[in-house]
Amino acid sequence: MADPVDIAVGERIRQLRKERHITQTELGAAVGLTFQQIQKYEKAKNRISASKLVQIADIFNVDVSELFKGSMAYEDVPESEEIAELIKYTERMPDHVRSQFLNLMEAIAQAPETTSQVDLL
Repeated sequence: MADPVDIAVGERIRQLRKERHITQTELGAAVGLTFQQIQKYEKAKNRISASKLVQIADIFNVDVSELFKGSMAYEDVPESEEIAELIKYTERMPDHVRSQFLNLMEAIAQAPETTSQVDLL
């Protein structure tokens, strides 16, 4: 059985493709695949690689996150300026700093509410 996220992404690709009056053959040719492979993606018979998701999003001129609309993965992410800023700053960090930062965030998230800020440092 297909994963619900794969199903939602496939349905979203189909929806965007139809809205733009693009055939499966045309979309497939644009990303170097057959129409059968696009059909399998849309029906969640096959999983879509990250690189193909990016290519498909580019063809539709949307952000990759747009392909996840309607899936639990998309709906679980709250839309806020704070989250967007957090992502922006985290992406700018050097890898070793980002790793330490994520460890700190995890420790804070798992700490009981009675834990003081001093205890975390």
